[in-house]
Amino acid sequence: LWHRIVRETGDTAAFVSRWFRGQPNVRELTTRDVEEWLAHSLFDTDREALRTHERDELKQYVVMLEESIAESCDKKPFEFSAAEKRRENRHMNLPPWSPYHWRSLPLAWYAVSAGLDELAAQTMYQRGFRLETIRGFRIFVKQRDAARATGPPVVFVHGIGVGLLPYLPLLEDLEAMSHGSGVAVIEIPYLSMRLTMRIPSMHETTEALREVVARCFEGRQVFFVGQSYGNFVLTWT
Repeated sequence: LWHRIVRETGDTAAFVSRWFRGQPNVRELTTRDVEEWLAHSLFDTDREALRTHERDELKQYVVMLEESIAESCDKKPFEFSAAEKRRENRHMNLPPWSPYHWRSLPLAWYAVSAGLDELAAQTMYQRGFRLETIRGFRIFVKQRDAARATGPPVVFVHGIGVGLLPYLPLLEDLEAMSHGSGVAVIEIPYLSMRLTMRIPSMHETTEALREVVARCFEGRQVFFVGQSYGNFVLTWT
């Protein structure tokens, strides 16, 4: 999969550079810089916390990047710097346990956000979704159509934004991808710019996701799909 991602990226040097603050020239990046970025991106942990086989796998990913960059540079050999000194401007894909800065917004914003959320909900009702509440989370579920189901159900977790409204076109694609096997969409208020008095813990979130699978799809194997921060949520499961 990583080989395919690198192959289809296009300008690999630019792709790597954009993941670092200030978009430095890739020749300024050290192997450690790139390994830390990939460790957080692909293994959801710090470079030092990787197990032996994961470190070996990570090194292969770095070599693939170097080979792809060399290919785009008239096949001139390329390697990231071996220096151990880290860049002051770290990569932008920080792990989900990093500190976050937050601030409240005007009450009118939350009123608009709630209105957009209700609009999305009404649209989903019209598409045949029903609403369930599981461990405090709102879950929109489109049940399995036994007559035409041919694949695993899909469970979707959205990213930071204004709720589910921007994802309605994507949800249509996920319905088609499920081939009648069902779709569940978990709504996370604190990622939706909603007025939220309490943020559930990682454990509470993962337990809710497990219960979605057990209750909505009878514990069958499912495809999990995340968008942006939703991928971080799924790594907790």
